[in-house]
Amino acid sequence: MEESKIPDKIGNYLLKTKIGQGSYATVWKAENLYTKKSVAIKIVANSSLDTEESKNRFIREISIIKQMDHPFISKLFEVINTPDHTYLVMEYAENGSILTFINSKGRLPEPQARRYFSQLLSGIEYLHNEKHVAHRDLKAENVLLDRNMNIRLIDFGLSNVFSYDKPELRSSCG
Repeated sequence: MEESKIPDKIGNYLLKTKIGQGSYATVWKAENLYTKKSVAIKIVANSSLDTEESKNRFIREISIIKQMDHPFISKLFEVINTPDHTYLVMEYAENGSILTFINSKGRLPEPQARRYFSQLLSGIEYLHNEKHVAHRDLKAENVLLDRNMNIRLIDFGLSNVFSYDKPELRSSCG
């Protein structure tokens, strides 16, 4: 993604620091100009959605995230569309990924590991039982830690909806 085309200000948000990069998106820490609260903004260049499949996958990702209302799943606050980019304004998790946390701190004490595992199971149970969504990309990089050291599941780009009548998903991924 060509970063020179990304403005410093998006809607009511001022971009601060790039915190992540994926194959078709970058993620920035930003600040709400009015509340001064930090958010994460996932920036997707519309030109990177160059196939019908990639467009459909991105539309499905947004649709799935909009449905989520669970304490261990990152919240989507706003979607801003421009001719060049789509911006997903999301909850900011101050303590980064659980992968980075474990790599810097070492082995987790069992009570802490049990707590994270219980939170992860709670989020997955909600996805499966309440929303009929398979995440399909669960990995330590997609589990963030908020300011209170609670987990937040992110990145629903490979997710899909299933039904109990047809629980199989055909594409392999994740």
